[in-house]
Amino acid sequence: MPRAHDDELSPDWPKPPDSDDARELLDPIQSQYKEFIIIVGCKYQGQPASRCVYIWVDKDFAMYRGWIQGFPKKLASIHMSRTYPVGRATPRLEAGSKFAGSCTAGSREVAHAIVTLRQVSKTGPTLHGPPMHNTRHFPALNGTVPDVFELVRGGAYDFGGTEVWEGDGEITLGSNTIENLQAIAPREMLKGYRLTFAYSTKGGQVLAKHDPNG
Repeated sequence: MPRAHDDELSPDWPKPPDSDDARELLDPIQSQYKEFIIIVGCKYQGQPASRCVYIWVDKDFAMYRGWIQGFPKKLASIHMSRTYPVGRATPRLEAGSKFAGSCTAGSREVAHAIVTLRQVSKTGPTLHGPPMHNTRHFPALNGTVPDVFELVRGGAYDFGGTEVWEGDGEITLGSNTIENLQAIAPREMLKGYRLTFAYSTKGGQVLAKHDPNG
């Protein structure tokens, strides 16, 4: 099919939505999703860093956006405990409360986790401290040299968070998944955390890039 030139489309072509005006919040199915992410600590050029080795989401738009950012996202069914101000069918933010989450993909359980709250945390989790380093990789349509192969660091800003609770953590990783999750299963459980945090992201920094002519 012939493609029209940009100048032929520009007069009446709708502009992409700008998240700063929050219009997507009026249609929650286009903005809300859940995810389960596995992050490991590492170093890049001698400095602390982190890597997302596996991640699952329950909406296709989140998966596509993740590929652009370098996250290896896959689709899954994800559920988690939520707090509500009234009713008995909700855990409270208090000592002894239990919060749980599960992830299932391809009709196989990926993970199931439980956190039993003990007290408000003085430090919170530390793994989110070092910057996240992702790999953007898109194979070539023809040949073996990738069209895109970059190590990038996301451009996150506008961080915000709530009070952090800590307690006893439990997690079971699936033993019959496509991914070999047992290879990265925790050897020791330190703590579990329950918190809410938010941030915005736009663009990022390219740290290293594959030279297709090299």
